[in-house]
Amino acid sequence: MDATKTPPPAAPQRKTLTPECVAAELDVTPEAVRDWLTYGVLVTTPKGERKRVALKGRKVGGRWRIERADLDTFTKVTTEASVSPDAVGAEDRAETAAQARRQAKSDQEYARAYLRGEKQ
Repeated sequence: MDATKTPPPAAPQRKTLTPECVAAELDVTPEAVRDWLTYGVLVTTPKGERKRVALKGRKVGGRWRIERADLDTFTKVTTEASVSPDAVGAEDRAETAAQARRQAKSDQEYARAYLRGEKQ
C-alpha cells in the first residue's frame, strides 16, 4: 500500500452565480450586486473618460443569474479603471427622488384644493 495519497480534485467553479454568491465572493452586499446589474458603476478610464459599466446578467424565473465569464470581465474592467463608489446608480436615485418630490408636491396641492372645496 502506498503511504502517499493524492488530494481530492478541487471543486469545480460554478458557471452561473446568484447575486448572493457574487456578493460573498467579492465581500459586498447582494444589494450592491443588484445595483451593478441594474445601474452599473461609474468608472474613469486610464484615459480620463467617464463611463458606466454594468455587470451583465440575466433573469431566470425572476431571479438574477450571472455567468462566471461576465463577472470576471466586470471585475477586470472595474479593477483597471477608477471606480467612484458614490456614483453607483446616483443619477438614477436622484431622478427617483426628484419624481417623489414632484409627486408629493402635487399631492399637497390637490389636498389643499380639495379642502378649499375646489376639487372633488
